[in-house]
Amino acid sequence: MTTFLLVHGAWHGGWCWEKLARILVQAGHHVLTPDLAGLGADHENRSPGLAEQSVDLLADIVRTAPQPIIVVAHSLGGMFAAALSERRPDDVARVIYLAAFLPQDGQSCSSFATSDCGSVPYGVEDDGIAGVARFRDEWLKLTFFSDCSDEDVAWARTRLTPQPLEHFDFRVSLTDDRFGRLPRTYIQCLRDHAITPGFQRELVRRTPCERVHVLDSAHSPFLSCPENLAELLFLEERQTSVLAA
Repeated sequence: MTTFLLVHGAWHGGWCWEKLARILVQAGHHVLTPDLAGLGADHENRSPGLAEQSVDLLADIVRTAPQPIIVVAHSLGGMFAAALSERRPDDVARVIYLAAFLPQDGQSCSSFATSDCGSVPYGVEDDGIAGVARFRDEWLKLTFFSDCSDEDVAWARTRLTPQPLEHFDFRVSLTDDRFGRLPRTYIQCLRDHAITPGFQRELVRRTPCERVHVLDSAHSPFLSCPENLAELLFLEERQTSVLAA
């Protein structure tokens, strides 16, 4: 049995993994879907240090969860998976970046997200007073859920929450000795409008991964094609188990 720690992206919460988690659990794996600080069920939390709270949360989880642990990080969650890799590399067997930001040392989401030509910047409205970013409803389906059913889009729409701006400005400190030695896989989404396929390829070019897979999906395959995504995770789980044997 493998523990899959699923790390959600901006505006989302652990709820977004529901379909995928069900498949992984049915296959006999342990699945953890925490909410990052200030998001999901914790969305009313506006205390200082939300980004560090998120890393602390993930670090506490991998410190006590059953081994081996594979981290799957989506979108903005890649920033926190990278920070977790630096914090506790001995507790994680592999990190899988799913259409995710894959940073280098000293980078934040804000520092390189605008170099992509995706639609996310046009759908975002910053509220500096509240310290959050809100997503314009008319851009929601195109950006995140363009290949999802209307029912899934409606389900997600009621659960999305404002995104703390602090998460976008969180800069990761990464070293070759810690982050650099933890095995990485990238799953590219070929019809993604949030983090475009070309930019995903550029991220992998800058920070190479052991393996790169592709999904013919938009930004949220955990909703639109969870079975296909699960097959890739099962493949990575088998490969990781072989290496550990």
